[in-house]
Amino acid sequence: MPVIDGKVHRATYTSLKLRELSSVDRPAQAGAKAVIMKRDYSADERENMAEAGQAMEDGSFPIKDKADLKNAIQSIGRASDPAKARAHIIRRAKALGSTELLPEEWIKGDSKMSKTVEQLETELTALKAENAVLKTERDTAIAKADKAKADCDAAMEGEEKAKKALSEATDEVIKVEDTEVRKSEVGPAQFALTKALIDKADKATFEKRAQDEFPHLVGTSAEKGLVLKAMATMPEAAATALKSIMTAAEKMTSIGFGRIGTAYPGEQNIEKAQAESDFNGKIQEIAKRDNIPLSAAMGKARAEYPAEFAKAYPAEAAN
Repeated sequence: MPVIDGKVHRATYTSLKLRELSSVDRPAQAGAKAVIMKRDYSADERENMAEAGQAMEDGSFPIKDKADLKNAIQSIGRASDPAKARAHIIRRAKALGSTELLPEEWIKGDSKMSKTVEQLETELTALKAENAVLKTERDTAIAKADKAKADCDAAMEGEEKAKKALSEATDEVIKVEDTEVRKSEVGPAQFALTKALIDKADKATFEKRAQDEFPHLVGTSAEKGLVLKAMATMPEAAATALKSIMTAAEKMTSIGFGRIGTAYPGEQNIEKAQAESDFNGKIQEIAKRDNIPLSAAMGKARAEYPAEFAKAYPAEAAN
């Protein structure tokens, strides 16, 4: 305090900056106590202590012994993360067996926190066990659902196959060249129209075949066409046998037509009869080819096949 005119005046400092704080072992003030402070650790020492768990990760709060522990407790206010620093100090105090140096409220808080952690760990264990049970139940439910779905899909597939089989068994079908036309697909009206057109085309086709292949057989072209159409649905062996019979009958009948109005000596041999049948076949081919009557085709056949004509009708050929 300054002394002015023999009087001691109390001074008030409004702006004061501390540039240095020194610690001494012999204080100048009467009654003052000296505190011997421990020398600070180097950066390398702090790094090594952090790796050993004696200091925090950044090297702060190094605690190797009880003196460091006391300094750390007093310096807790300078920590950037007080809670983390306090946890580190408590851990080091336990490691040094010096928890009695810790503030009482720290010990109570740590005990309470430890109890809470134990409770949380117990609850976590229970939750994990419950979760395992729920997972098992979920997996079982999913497996049952998957099986039920698979069974349902199989049943639906079987039902669809049964429906399709029944439909194919009872459905009306007609063939247009290599394509099948089903009544269930095109509808009754379209199916009836298609069938009528096919029947009409078949009727004309078979009648034309009857006229071309069996012109001399008894019956109309329509009647012989019906026979040919029926043959198309017969077993192959039966149809082949019937066609052979009709072909032979056609040949014999054509020979008879060729001899109408002329004497037919009983001694004529089979070879000559066959020759006449073959030549008449040439007449039929020319009539079909040139679309002319048989009478006109006769003259053309005689000119185009003179040898066959001479063999079939030697007397006429000599004239």
